[in-house]
Amino acid sequence: MKNLVLILFLIIAYTSVSFSQQIVPVENFYGLQTNGTLPNGKFSIKDVNNVLLRFTGTWKGEYGSKKYEIRIERVTKPFFGALADVLVMRYKITNSAGPLLEETLSVLNNDDVNISGDYLQNRTYVFTYQGPDWECGQSGEIYIAAGYDNNPNKMGLFLSPQQILLDTTECPNGRALMPFPEEMMWLYKQ
Repeated sequence: MKNLVLILFLIIAYTSVSFSQQIVPVENFYGLQTNGTLPNGKFSIKDVNNVLLRFTGTWKGEYGSKKYEIRIERVTKPFFGALADVLVMRYKITNSAGPLLEETLSVLNNDDVNISGDYLQNRTYVFTYQGPDWECGQSGEIYIAAGYDNNPNKMGLFLSPQQILLDTTECPNGRALMPFPEEMMWLYKQ
C-alpha cells in the first residue's frame, strides 16, 4: 500500500512538473531572447493579446512590373523546442500582363511554406524566407509592418537578402533573383 501511494505521488508530481510551462507573450519573446532572460524549462510563445491579427489576411499590392497577392495566417508550430504562435506567408506573384511568375498559395502544409515567421519586434514582424533557389542566395528575411499612415489596412514589406558565399559550380549564373523587393513596397488588406 505504501508503494502504491508513493507511486501515485510520484506520477502526480511528475505530471504537474512536466505539464507546467510558462507562457511568453509573442510581443515579449524578442526582448527576452535578446536579453537572455527567457524562462528556464518549458515555455510556449503565445499570441495572448492578439497582436499578430493585424498582419493576418489577404494583402495585395504592386511593385515595379509585378503584382503581389499575399496571404498571412497565424499558426502554432514547434519553434526551438517550444510551441509558438507564428505567422506563415503564402503568395502569388504575376507580372503586369498577367502570367504567373511564382506561387505558394496552393501549399497546404504549413511546414512546407517557404516564408515562416520568426519574431515580432515592436510593430515589425520578421519572417525567414527560403526560396526554391536558396542554394544560390534566394533567401533572407522579410520584414512587414502594418498600419502605415494610421491606416490599419496598409502594410509595408521588404526583403533583406541573406549574405552568403556562392558556390560557382552550384550557381553558374550567379545569385538567384529575388521575387520580393529589397525596397519598401505597399500592400493593402482586401
